[in-house]
Amino acid sequence: MTASGQILAVVLYFGPGTVSRIIGLVSLARAGGQLMASDGGKRAWTVLNLLNWTTRYFETKGIGNARLNAEVLLGKTLGLERIMLYARFDQVVTDGQRDRFRELVRRRAAREPLQHLVGTCEFYGRTFEVNSAVMVPRQETELVVAKCLEKVTEGADGVWAADLGTGSGIIAVSLAVERPGLHVVATDASEDALAVAERNARAHGVQSRVRFARGDLTEPVRLHLPPGRECVDLVVSNPPYVPTDQIERLEPEVRDHEPREALDGGPDGLGAIRRLIPEAAELLCPAGWLVFEMGEGQANAVRELIGQEGAFASDTVQTELDAGGCERVACVQKRAG
Repeated sequence: MTASGQILAVVLYFGPGTVSRIIGLVSLARAGGQLMASDGGKRAWTVLNLLNWTTRYFETKGIGNARLNAEVLLGKTLGLERIMLYARFDQVVTDGQRDRFRELVRRRAAREPLQHLVGTCEFYGRTFEVNSAVMVPRQETELVVAKCLEKVTEGADGVWAADLGTGSGIIAVSLAVERPGLHVVATDASEDALAVAERNARAHGVQSRVRFARGDLTEPVRLHLPPGRECVDLVVSNPPYVPTDQIERLEPEVRDHEPREALDGGPDGLGAIRRLIPEAAELLCPAGWLVFEMGEGQANAVRELIGQEGAFASDTVQTELDAGGCERVACVQKRAG
């Protein structure tokens, strides 16, 4: 394609604009390459051609799973499930739809998280709301849920848990859905995060069994327990554990768009965990379990911190490996008496 042809493709895709804007976007057309055959000097943008163009553009921006990102964003724009795009490859996208899609593409190219753009994410087989007030759930955190479910057996009734630093509420809500006899007090210091978590609880029908409280770690938990109960059977947390000096090395989607307070674990990444372990020990009932996520290479330090807290039985310490072979989840049981 000639340079003038590339500029024409950009104008048709992005709409009329200033000369300076066109010049700035020529590189996008080059990334797209030959998009469509000419038809009397006009171009019609179909689903397939938009997907192909956007995939190549995202690849030039270093975005992994470029095709998936393009499909998800176009599906959101058109109000279609991704799979339905394959049945509509020849459908011509209207100017208004293209404008909305273009804005999503621009924001994704700037490394805004895909989940923030579509407003949802998948976690433990369910769809949850997410936005810039909360972290986007990672696959590793599903291990936390799985370990908690091992500790709260099916059919158990009257069991209480505390989810500390709940964020979007994915852990608390997932546990409540999986264990109908479980009640959870979920805390977070962020009012905006709690608003997201509450909506997720309502969306999954567990709002009557998950109580949300604003506060730091265990601070507000007892205020939300039923009369006569002073402890919980399970404490779970996905605390901040990234060392401060490593945050700038994270992917832009995380570094620039997720809450800093949900990431920063202090100089060695263990600041929140140092507080979590003794606070959990004080809140747990005898023989209760603490389950939490930790960072790569932190397992030995975590074992030492647990060993310093005499309330826990050191011989009950367990860790769970993530897909990369890293010890990602720690579990330990409080002494029975």
